[in-house]
Amino acid sequence: MSKQKNILVAEDSITGRNQIKKHLTNHGYEITEAANGREGLAAFDRTIFSVVITDLVMPEMDGAELIEKLKRIAPEVIIVVLTSHENSELIIEIMKKGVFDYIVKPIRLDKLIITIERAFHFSSLNKIKHKQDRESFKKTLISNLHRGFNQGAGIGNQLSIIKMILSQAVHDGENFIIDKKLYSIIKDSERVTNHIIKKIYELEQILKNPFPLSLKTADTIASLIEKCADDLNEFVVINKNSIKLIQPAEGREREILCNEIYLKVAIEEILINAMKFSQSGSNITIVMSCQNNEFLISVTNVIPNDSRGIPPEFAESIFDPFDRINHFVYESYETLDIGLGFTAVESIIYKHNGTVTLYNMPENESNPGSKSVQCLIILPLQ
Repeated sequence: MSKQKNILVAEDSITGRNQIKKHLTNHGYEITEAANGREGLAAFDRTIFSVVITDLVMPEMDGAELIEKLKRIAPEVIIVVLTSHENSELIIEIMKKGVFDYIVKPIRLDKLIITIERAFHFSSLNKIKHKQDRESFKKTLISNLHRGFNQGAGIGNQLSIIKMILSQAVHDGENFIIDKKLYSIIKDSERVTNHIIKKIYELEQILKNPFPLSLKTADTIASLIEKCADDLNEFVVINKNSIKLIQPAEGREREILCNEIYLKVAIEEILINAMKFSQSGSNITIVMSCQNNEFLISVTNVIPNDSRGIPPEFAESIFDPFDRINHFVYESYETLDIGLGFTAVESIIYKHNGTVTLYNMPENESNPGSKSVQCLIILPLQ
């Protein structure tokens, strides 16, 4: 099931929830249920939903409070309200809270479907506009950084100083006039700074320049992803992980517009991040499937029990430049950990006309207490 078809339904009436769930499930939607606003908020904390249906009158936390809290966490969420009242003043107050639409009980099922289809269409348009705005922002930010670093500002200035010190270091027998430890630190600093500038330049090229796409079968893409996993064996052993690969069961002959070089860059970045933040000794699972007209690639990793995974407030900003949830540096993985990796991933997938999301998975009933994070890539099939 595509993540975009997931709906949260907060309704205290079991009969009402069952009616909504049965009808929407029959139309291809996946429903997560909540008996009140508190349960709804907890479910949203685990998984970001594009569309939420909520009753107004509920115990523990009513619909008005739930709407307020959801809009604070995710302003772009599309909310449809269920109400037993046709009072115009009440409906106006509801709409002022930023909800998309309302449905008066008893629910007409044809009205429900039309409203939800409109809600998802509106959500898609919002995401496209938001993505375009963010792409423009990222291009400007990265270009300015690259220009500044190479015109003597910031790190560029530091690099010039380091090169000057290195060029003036005088040998004195077996020693340098400047301390050897200092000299070593300066050399490391130069290497890291050059690496940062190189990474920013590479990201600038990904953001600014189009790259060619050609038709490849799903089977070819599956083989590419399998090779990515094999090429990262040296990193798999660091945290005693193992990579489990599930190939598409059908549709392997279907074609996808793809640039294999750049897609490989994106997949490797996702896998390395999964390794960094996984529970020691756990599996990283890659699942590929063809569903309807979409090729789905999911990468799931089990996270330590003391980890929050992806906090809701980071669900979208995690793809922004220099955005980092965890501020540790993972030297063993030979990455810079400066928050540019997922910016590149999103831009690459966007240029494949696809989407990428990162979110916490619901708790596994067969393994209570186990928490995991999933990265889902959706590419259109031709």
